[in-house]
Amino acid sequence: MRYSVLALTLCTLLFGLAAAQGTASHTVTISIPVVLRLSLEGGQTKAVPLQVEVANHSYRITPRDTVLKVFANSDWRLLVSYQGDPLALTWQLGDRSGRLRSYPQVLTGGEATRGWRPLTVSYALAQLPADGRYQGLVIYTLTRP
Repeated sequence: MRYSVLALTLCTLLFGLAAAQGTASHTVTISIPVVLRLSLEGGQTKAVPLQVEVANHSYRITPRDTVLKVFANSDWRLLVSYQGDPLALTWQLGDRSGRLRSYPQVLTGGEATRGWRPLTVSYALAQLPADGRYQGLVIYTLTRP
């Protein structure tokens, strides 16, 4: 009787261990949040105050350039728009250029940056307005495509 109880206990343990090994499964899920960061030279927010002085058929834009830095761990795109006095302003980034509009347009984009990626955007006038002082804001927005 002792041996049969011991044998029965041993069989139950072995069967339970075998069953536990055969049915165990695990699912591991890792969620990495999307990181998109935009930094502007001088610690400015996402809007760059722009001033234009026009006199005697020449002009001066302050600032002429804006240095931005993009940090992204996924695909990204950088949008630009302009709000202010009506001017025919243009932007240039590397070999790309376009006209600043009141609505957001794609300036550039890319894949994960693997660190901070510097970008220098230059401004110019496409057409001279009347002599005077003009001002506005160039607004940058970093988004996912």
